[in-house]
Amino acid sequence: MLAASTDDEKGIAITRFSFNVVGIMNEASAEYQVLRSESQSLKLTASDALFLMTDELESLMKHSMDSALQFTSSLPALILENDQARIT
Repeated sequence: MLAASTDDEKGIAITRFSFNVVGIMNEASAEYQVLRSESQSLKLTASDALFLMTDELESLMKHSMDSALQFTSSLPALILENDQARIT
């Protein structure tokens, strides 16, 4: 993507990058859903401590997914603007 010299090449590179990021996010989302399903099953028989831990794990995973989605949706624009401070 950094080697793209024309606006068309940059657009194609960003589109490909975005497509790959969406694929990764879909995989992460699917794994998050599995985690939620399995933790729901655990909660049915869990002690209070385990219940709280699975609840916290779900909350942290959701926060992580939300943060990743927000960052990845803004990343193509940051790359085009070459905003290194916000990218790193």
